[in-house]
Amino acid sequence: MSNPSSTTTSPSRLILLPNTLPRLRELQSNKEVATAILGCPCEQPRPLEIIKGFRLSGINVERNNDFTFLANLKSHGSNVKRMELTGHNDIDDLRRLIECAPGLTWLDVGRKGGGRVPNGERENVRAGSATATATNTLEWATLLSELPDLTTFHGVRFFFEVSNAASLPGVTATSAHISTADRSRIRKNDE
Repeated sequence: MSNPSSTTTSPSRLILLPNTLPRLRELQSNKEVATAILGCPCEQPRPLEIIKGFRLSGINVERNNDFTFLANLKSHGSNVKRMELTGHNDIDDLRRLIECAPGLTWLDVGRKGGGRVPNGERENVRAGSATATATNTLEWATLLSELPDLTTFHGVRFFFEVSNAASLPGVTATSAHISTADRSRIRKNDE
């Protein structure tokens, strides 16, 4: 896909010839390839509707390729309706993504945390830590309200599963015959 004879500013940067992949509808790749394809000049707008397999890192946004990817998406991704991320760093990454693609009908945000830090090592995100938990429901609802055409959303649990005994009519978080864990889940669902 890259042109070996073209001049590049960095050996790892992918440069495509104009009108490369003009009929591309679906793309599963990392962010660097998606950035190159979105930024590749094309005589007619690409019918690209689905992009999947990339991660938003959120680290130094203006100095990494999130910034370039989002700028190219905003400029050339008007047909994109479905995004499937492998992950994101925080909800601000998703805010920036939604600003660039407000016409999404399908969004899978992937896993939160565990992004790459500038030196290439993985961040430590413990499963039970505050940084690994989902942002509150109100913040997610506010974010998703910016996608009026959204029909499918994956990646965040809004409700907590409780046992069958706790799902009986009249059972509340103060009922004596359910476990402490189920009481906690019912309280969280009621919030």
